[in-house]
Amino acid sequence: MAKKTEEQILQEMEEQMQQQEAARLAEINKPLYGEHVEKMGGSAVIKLDGVIVSLLLPVTYPQIVDALVTKKYPQDQMQAIINNHLADPEDEGHLAEFQQMQSWRTLAKATAKEILGIE
Repeated sequence: MAKKTEEQILQEMEEQMQQQEAARLAEINKPLYGEHVEKMGGSAVIKLDGVIVSLLLPVTYPQIVDALVTKKYPQDQMQAIINNHLADPEDEGHLAEFQQMQSWRTLAKATAKEILGIE
């Protein structure tokens, strides 16, 4: 097998970079669906029940869910709600707070699926 010249190697590298860039642009240009999202520049701005997050395109299901959930329930707050519920599952206040958080997580997941056109 003949050795590749430096020019051939550079040409192959250029072709690979062009293919990668084309794939990246295709991902960025994928449509997003629903009333909760708007593309702005290179970002997806998602608005849901007073919570607004902006994510760089392209966006994925886990990114959308995580952004919505942690915007409304930062890690320390989420941990406190879970710990309070585990420590005293019979407490109505703790239970209500836990159920509200779970409802938000469910809504965030459904919204992410809607935005990405996932069924």
